Amino acid sequence: MKRRLLCLLIVLCYMVSFFCMTVNAETGVKVSEQGYTVYYTAGSSDNFLCNKKTIGSEPGTEYYLTYTVSSCESAGAQYGVAGTDDPQRNYPYSDNHGMLFYDLAEEKSGKNDILLQGYTYFIKFTALESGFRYTAARAKGEESEYIVFQSRTVNEKPVKCGYYGIWLAVGNTVATLSNVHFYDRNGNDLGVWSPKSRATITDGSLLKKDTDIPRWYTIKASGMSNLALSNKIPLTTNKMFIEYSVKSSKSVINQSGIAFSNDPLANYPHGSGMLRYEGKGEKTTGDVLLKPGASYIIMLEKSEEGFSALVQMTLNGKTTISVLPSLYGTFDPDSQFFSLWIGEGHETKVDFTIENVKFYDENHKDLEIQSNNSSVSFRRLGALVDYDGCEAMYYCKENDAFYLLYKDSTYKYSSEKSQSEGTYSVANGKIRFSARDEASYLFKKIKEENGDTYERLYTYTVSFVPEVKTQTLSLKNGYYAKNPGEPSKKNCSFVSWCTSDGMTFNFDNIVTESTELYAKWRDKDGNEFLETLSTKNEETKDYTQSIMIGLCTALICGAIVGSVFILKGGRKK
Repeated sequence: MKRRLLCLLIVLCYMVSFFCMTVNAETGVKVSEQGYTVYYTAGSSDNFLCNKKTIGSEPGTEYYLTYTVSSCESAGAQYGVAGTDDPQRNYPYSDNHGMLFYDLAEEKSGKNDILLQGYTYFIKFTALESGFRYTAARAKGEESEYIVFQSRTVNEKPVKCGYYGIWLAVGNTVATLSNVHFYDRNGNDLGVWSPKSRATITDGSLLKKDTDIPRWYTIKASGMSNLALSNKIPLTTNKMFIEYSVKSSKSVINQSGIAFSNDPLANYPHGSGMLRYEGKGEKTTGDVLLKPGASYIIMLEKSEEGFSALVQMTLNGKTTISVLPSLYGTFDPDSQFFSLWIGEGHETKVDFTIENVKFYDENHKDLEIQSNNSSVSFRRLGALVDYDGCEAMYYCKENDAFYLLYKDSTYKYSSEKSQSEGTYSVANGKIRFSARDEASYLFKKIKEENGDTYERLYTYTVSFVPEVKTQTLSLKNGYYAKNPGEPSKKNCSFVSWCTSDGMTFNFDNIVTESTELYAKWRDKDGNEFLETLSTKNEETKDYTQSIMIGLCTALICGAIVGSVFILKGGRKK
């Protein structure tokens, strides 16, 4: 009973903090702070999940793996733990490249002991002269036990195994593993690896919208079927991103997903390519990719064997991440077009308006957008390719010069050496001035041939401590902050307004970012200091941090004690 209670404590600690679980607590092993989530979907067979990097395979070197099975719809008929010197082989333990300890799930009535939903698993790998030794345990609620794999495949040739993990094979694996940690005894994160064509791996961080793409679209479709929206510029990298928000949707469709092919304008682009999709065998409203009011960021990544599609949806302030589970078609690694695929068959009705639509690659290159249906309505916004009506100020810090561009296609230029004005036009990435040399043009910058770069200025604020009226700087108000005058402080004299690093702020300089300024004071003894938050607030902050440190320490101690009981308790009878 005591062991069960301690096991429950371990699971709770593990979920609260990544610091609070270790397979071998009595030797001072630290758990890595970095956790991952791994998604296996349809078509996922012969999977090896292991560390991405290794620190060596000298005898006695120890590696650790922990993970929680968030969901498991199906699992292969063979599973176990494996070590290898070549993790990218389809069977990494074969041909004298590693070894495998395994069980056959079919001999246990389909019960896969390494993917039981709701269980947290703890595995320790120790490198030997040839191969490795393992210790494995799992826990859920009050349940805990060792896992022993009876069968074993050992190669005759000695193998230095630098990669260790779990092996899932012979049949589909549809499962989600969360809080996945690979680490050494010092808590160093070793990363996570599994074949990209069968697994989608995230590090737990959310995808962020791209603010460097200066163009975006509003797209409307009504009464259409078999609709595909794809990148217009061929993809030359391995990653692509799709962003959009759903203003409205009345679509009634059979399936939606992502197609990958070299024929994006075909009625069925996946007819000569591959499709990952969500399909339930009956008509739906397309909530997976067309939830009204939701914003989406889709990350697409291809490899030599297939591609993954990670879908991040934000609705009403809540963000969820999922993958497209179903798979259809034949993969061609030389394909260059990803398509957002909506609907299947002529009986479906695609009817939606999506906004802020962007297609771009991992280098933030705008790939533009096209459709396989000419009736789709496109409205392109932002910095257009030929945009002659920009109103903005572009400033170069190096030479303290600026361009003022106006909507009527006139401009003014000013620097210490010269001033000019006239008209301008933008086309094919160039801006042409009537009284100056042409320059390279992007929505955010102008770059002259001599290398001078002028950054576009937006709206900024300048605030003050102690508080006086915040100033808003813009093209309309100008980009020079005004000196608010000298504040007063008992027994002190005012020195100047300074930035947070103590440097005196120059009110004659153009402001290029939002700034907070602090009063610098000199006391009666000649000591200078910056105005800060109240002592009371600082003490409260420090006190809170002390509480958190104490709490984490208590959790870690609880996890260590519990782990010792599990690992020293022996096998379950």
